[in-house]
Amino acid sequence: MVPGICSSIWNVASVVQSSFYLSPPHGLNAYYPEDYYAYITLNESGTLRKILKKIRWKFFTLFDISLFRPLYGSWLKNAGAELDDKIADIGCGNGQLLYEMYASGFSNLTGIDPFIESSKVINPSLSLLKNSIYEIEESFDLIMMHHSFEHMDEPKKGLEKANQLLKPGKKLLIRIPISDGEAWKIYGVHWAQLDAPRHFFIHSVKSIRLLAEQTGFEVSQITYDSNEYQFWASEAIMRDVPSTQAQGLFTAKELKKFNEKAKKLNQIEKGDQACFYLTKVG
Repeated sequence: MVPGICSSIWNVASVVQSSFYLSPPHGLNAYYPEDYYAYITLNESGTLRKILKKIRWKFFTLFDISLFRPLYGSWLKNAGAELDDKIADIGCGNGQLLYEMYASGFSNLTGIDPFIESSKVINPSLSLLKNSIYEIEESFDLIMMHHSFEHMDEPKKGLEKANQLLKPGKKLLIRIPISDGEAWKIYGVHWAQLDAPRHFFIHSVKSIRLLAEQTGFEVSQITYDSNEYQFWASEAIMRDVPSTQAQGLFTAKELKKFNEKAKKLNQIEKGDQACFYLTKVG
């Protein structure tokens, strides 16, 4: 485990200074097995649930009340997404996030992921493509990378391609673990978000700003959205406990404390993951 972790750590330094680079391991598909969390069966909603989700989204956009805010509500609102925008999710997994957006009323959605089993049309508003970002030639109003950017072995090249695919003035939304967080200081090589060898780069706020400047973007907003996972998963790694059994190590009270601590760290910008909104310049 340590060599893979060290690769990720070294690659942090190589984000900006490319004099040092370690090639990704061969056969990456083996690290994304069928039971990988992103590839579980898509959970589709019935007619009534879709109607309720559309009503919920409408109320959220009108009043922004937390009671009506879906998980993805703040991300899309901050990105300025409209229901008829052409939106791509890079590293979409099984497409569940896009499906929830579709159920809320979004009508032009494309998921892109080289590790899914095959391309498929879920419905007229949502398609999943078994491709890498470099095989796409369409134009989009919004591109999202929800915990997929750290899986790219050439981040600068990935941002340059995303810039080409975005319409002028539109946004790229990137959610990633970051090395600035308190969890890295606490757990070091046991920090769960290292996730070697799947994570090639663990970025910092500074590295994202520098990459944005180099690829035709400006960072227009940063929010922190870490959660209790950074604590219970890292504690499990320290104890050599499999992730599937990790939460069972802690009481409900302990998990609640982890959650409260995560919220406090987000407030002081020390959470272990953040959401970056990059606007295409020009």
